[in-house]
Amino acid sequence: MCRSPLSDERVLPGTAPAVVAMHAVRMEFPDFGHTELDAILPGWVPGGNAARSAELDRYARRLSALPGAVSVRTATGIYAHGSRTEGPSYALADRYLSTAGTSLAVYGPTEPFGPAGVRLARAVRTTRAPTAPLVTGPPARLLDVQQVMAPTCRPPGVVLSATFVVLILFSGGLFLAIKTSSHLVSLR
Repeated sequence: MCRSPLSDERVLPGTAPAVVAMHAVRMEFPDFGHTELDAILPGWVPGGNAARSAELDRYARRLSALPGAVSVRTATGIYAHGSRTEGPSYALADRYLSTAGTSLAVYGPTEPFGPAGVRLARAVRTTRAPTAPLVTGPPARLLDVQQVMAPTCRPPGVVLSATFVVLILFSGGLFLAIKTSSHLVSLR
């Protein structure tokens, strides 16, 4: 199994200050620690068009209903569990609209590089949208890395078997290959 080169504070010892701090943030401020995925709709702006605003509203509702999604924020409001919880405001419009397109912030699991975040990123990318979305954020980046690395990953058994065959060929016998293999394994 291939391991992703991406990591977060969980790769550190449990007593490391970054681990202690993130644990405190996740426990004491549960709304703060969620991972953000950004869905960008390039070239798509609702403008003053009511039909396009309604389309953005429906898309935000679909995203907020995805498994693992905690909330969605965009120009038409804030959404959770498939419903709008807060209406539009100038601050939201200012943050999520530009002449180049529209963005939506999808808040999900607290672990950016965990499997739940990857599932959410995949679901955001495949949810029907007004235009093809560009999805970014730590889970989307991990998903991209996994998709690029998957064809090059080999099962450990294949690698070990190939190594063993090479050892037999170079050592000239089975006994020496087994002895060398056991020595290499003991070095780990």
